[in-house]
Amino acid sequence: MIQALAGVAEFPALISSIFLTKTKNSAGIHAIRFFIRGKPWVLAVDDELLFYNGSNSAGKRMLYFTKDSTYSAFWAPVLEKAWAKVVGNYAQANGGFIITGTRVLTGVPGFAYSATTLGTSTTTTTYMTLDEAHALLVSGEAANYIMNAGTNGSGNDQHTNSCGIAMSHAYSMLAAFTMKDASNVEHKMLLFRNPWGTTGYSANWKHDDSKWTDALVAQVPLSIDPRTSKDKGIFAIEMSRFGPQTDAANNCFGDFSISHIRTGYSNNWYDQNAAVDSEEVFYEVTVPAKDGDLYFSVETYPYNVIPSSCFGGSYTFQGTTYTGQTMPTVFFAVYKGTASSWTSYTWHSFQFTRPLLVAEAGYAAGDKFKLKTNVYFVGSATREYTVHVYSKQDLKVYKQGTTTTSIQHMDGQSPSGFTDNLYWGIDATCDPKATSGTTKCGTTTDTTTDDSTKDDSTKDDGKKDDTTTDDTTKDDTTVKDPTPTPAPVVPADTPTGKTDDEIIAGPPPETADELVENFNQLFDTDPGAAITYLFDNLDVFFKFW
Repeated sequence: MIQALAGVAEFPALISSIFLTKTKNSAGIHAIRFFIRGKPWVLAVDDELLFYNGSNSAGKRMLYFTKDSTYSAFWAPVLEKAWAKVVGNYAQANGGFIITGTRVLTGVPGFAYSATTLGTSTTTTTYMTLDEAHALLVSGEAANYIMNAGTNGSGNDQHTNSCGIAMSHAYSMLAAFTMKDASNVEHKMLLFRNPWGTTGYSANWKHDDSKWTDALVAQVPLSIDPRTSKDKGIFAIEMSRFGPQTDAANNCFGDFSISHIRTGYSNNWYDQNAAVDSEEVFYEVTVPAKDGDLYFSVETYPYNVIPSSCFGGSYTFQGTTYTGQTMPTVFFAVYKGTASSWTSYTWHSFQFTRPLLVAEAGYAAGDKFKLKTNVYFVGSATREYTVHVYSKQDLKVYKQGTTTTSIQHMDGQSPSGFTDNLYWGIDATCDPKATSGTTKCGTTTDTTTDDSTKDDSTKDDGKKDDTTTDDTTKDDTTVKDPTPTPAPVVPADTPTGKTDDEIIAGPPPETADELVENFNQLFDTDPGAAITYLFDNLDVFFKFW
């Protein structure tokens, strides 16, 4: 979860939206908004944190898990504690997948890819080539999507790989770009940031590589100089080192993800509670207008929310029996109209949520989509899942053959599911597996509503215009201008009432709102300065103390 912040931290308004209580209060209670089962889910957490016994050499008490910042900002430890509350304890909160963490933090659909299979197949279209992957990342950056990458490993991020970077670790991807050297040789590049603020990257194009010249640095986006950005954890690598090598040990990264944060898009869903194990169920979505891409998904509780001891068993799918299963699995397919074959499908465990994307070009106004689900709970008593559509339109999800929706809100809206859903979190007053007696948990039925309220909390923070990009479209022509020209700034006409120079040279922002306002103003004239300003002030983003 904390590693997923590496990418989300590039979007200050998204970070701010997670914290419904943004300042310290006398009660010591903070409201945190996650997205669980893909829908807003608010929980309260206090500000009591676990410290080591004793002090360090500077006489400072040290937090046991995520550390506070140089400025004693505690927002990251508070967020980590909130997630530990969701999954049961800090041990359960350790580990997981970047794509899952980004989904929980933002609620936007994300797509995961394996870097170790890039270019390994020439006979099928299952795997992308390195060039295709780079083009996809270029278009994702142009669309202002959240992009991350992770390294392989056994879970210990104190070990480094052959590229000198931490194993089992997540990195935010700042940009994908192309530069040409003096011999007119083209280099496809990626720009990363380690959330620790340091980097030991030691392969080609490291910070002191003699190949770097002023002319090449001028082609790096965001006005970043990789020769001097090491102390901020920023480094550049060539695409050829990103993906598979002849010797797998030389892979710099193992996977990457792109999360599609879209301006004006929001979630609608259907809550299926007390579901029947492995039952085939159909849902319907009718699209009144041809307007925007459509993202469909089915999901239950993410990794570690339900203890692994609650799972175990086998299931049979399309004539094949799968034994020794340790977590729920879903088969999900999308059909358009009356077609007997699916438009797209996915089959995955609930360590991940894999959305299905239907581009605007793939449907017409009035089209009806049929969503087929088979959820295999493999022994879990917590049989709940949610069918989602993320779109620009106010789309309703119905169970096939009905005209009613089923929505339970977990963020204070009505109808509320806080006391009705089978998953009771850390409440120990009931036993999910009990079938009778006083310890039996309550069961639910679908709640009928006209869905007069719609959650729109997953909108982009507006720092850049959104570019509609199909996940399957690779377009490497949208690289940002590496040398943006700042527009003239008139102090009286700026949103903050200050010049860019006054913002950069002035004192750190006092509030989250001030940081967002300053960042947005800087980004309009000099994206590189804006990114640097953001990284320099992340530690004071939330001053609980």
